[in-house]
Amino acid sequence: MLCPLSQIPPTRPAVIHSINLPEPEAVALARLGIRPGAEIKLLRRSPAGDPSAYEIRGTVLALRRRTGAKIFTSLKKRTEEVIPGTNPETREKEALRDAL
Repeated sequence: MLCPLSQIPPTRPAVIHSINLPEPEAVALARLGIRPGAEIKLLRRSPAGDPSAYEIRGTVLALRRRTGAKIFTSLKKRTEEVIPGTNPETREKEALRDAL
């Protein structure tokens, strides 16, 4: 399901699906890494709600709500957190390493 960038939940990674902006704006955003297929995450919204800070490719960018409303994303599925030492593959590798 597609969700406008301006509506993604905080800290939940999303993947950019499409950008519905005039070409000059879309090109300028693409130069900043905002292009289809890129992963983006909302870090925080300003106290007034606009602009919002997003992380993309290790860089923090501020975008206005009206711009984010025209960038469509799909939320990445949440993965279960693996507690160190509980992954069976890791335990097997550690056992082999310790045996040698």
